[in-house]
Amino acid sequence: MEEVHNPQPKPAKLSYAKATQQPVEALFQYDPVRAAKKTFQDYAMRRIGSDSSYKGEPGIIYSPKETAALAARLKFALVGKFSHGLPNMNFLRIRIVKLGFKGNVSVGRLNFKHVLIRLSNEEDFYRIWLRGEWTFDSFHMRVFKWTPDFDPQIESPIAPVWIRLPALPVHLFEKNALFTLVLKLGNH
Repeated sequence: MEEVHNPQPKPAKLSYAKATQQPVEALFQYDPVRAAKKTFQDYAMRRIGSDSSYKGEPGIIYSPKETAALAARLKFALVGKFSHGLPNMNFLRIRIVKLGFKGNVSVGRLNFKHVLIRLSNEEDFYRIWLRGEWTFDSFHMRVFKWTPDFDPQIESPIAPVWIRLPALPVHLFEKNALFTLVLKLGNH
């Protein structure tokens, strides 16, 4: 017995008038055959990095500019370090979200001691970072600013510093004026 394959019928062409009368969902139907034919290479991507090798093993080298561009999406990311055990991730996510953020927040595990806290809002970022230490039930977490060269084996050299400016005139309590003053202290 010969197997018969019936080709999928082509959708009828619609006039603008008919298309605008149909519900939007009817215009965008999923085509499993077309979706199955798409491969990873079908997506246009800009190649970054330079081919390299080390001791005969292939590798990629990213320029400082490329590294900075890749890291930019993590500009409001923090690393939470739990020195004496990591709580259940669902528990931790719920507790962190309950802190009430203005923007989005996501929490992911980096290893058995560290979590990555990704924030979308600068104010939320500073609120978490400047406090420095948090406790969730009996789990103590120290917070560090994430950097592209983050290494879980090394303590972060970046820490928030409080600066006191006694008798600062009121008209200098403006973001740009304060940043100009603080830059004189250094950016280390």
